[in-house]
Amino acid sequence: MTSSIQSSALYVNLCLLSYNIQRIEHYLKEGRGQGRGKDYKPWLQIQDLPSRGLTTRIKGWKTGRKHHLFSKLETSVFLYFRLVIKVQSFLLL
Repeated sequence: MTSSIQSSALYVNLCLLSYNIQRIEHYLKEGRGQGRGKDYKPWLQIQDLPSRGLTTRIKGWKTGRKHHLFSKLETSVFLYFRLVIKVQSFLLL
């Protein structure tokens, strides 16, 4: 009985590994994790992961691209640093 459980667990792990490799190849073909500035495409996007909380897409004023943020905390930190950079650039003028 133990060997059948182990072999089925091994089969499940191999299926998951195959699925993950296919997903990575698909992401690479889409160009995820590549590019610079406005042309950068994030590796993870909010539609890739299930969420019970708040997910946000915010257009960056400096990069001109959409930033995919996965939590309220991540959004708050992003907005905080965006404000700090704007205030610093205003004070330096």
